[in-house]
Amino acid sequence: MRHTHTFAVLLASGTLLIGGQPLLAEEVGSESIAASSFDLLDADSNGTISQAEATASPQLVEQWAEYDIDQNGALDMSEFAAFEQQLIDQPTESVPEE
Repeated sequence: MRHTHTFAVLLASGTLLIGGQPLLAEEVGSESIAASSFDLLDADSNGTISQAEATASPQLVEQWAEYDIDQNGALDMSEFAAFEQQLIDQPTESVPEE
């Protein structure tokens, strides 16, 4: 049996890279991006993201206290969706053209 793995990365800009191809929130909706990102970070598939699992996202670790609303040490989907939404809403820095 051959197993195939797809590598995905969530960028701070709100862009999810899956297999090296950008998937923009505007193309699939922010809820889909949040769900996909949540599933990637929820390594044990228990329905929450632990602080240990969150280490894959330095920005999430940095803002953990703000989004762990119930302070139970884990983010559920609604808490994570709020984090994702602020990533999408925050303005991106533009690179000056030469």
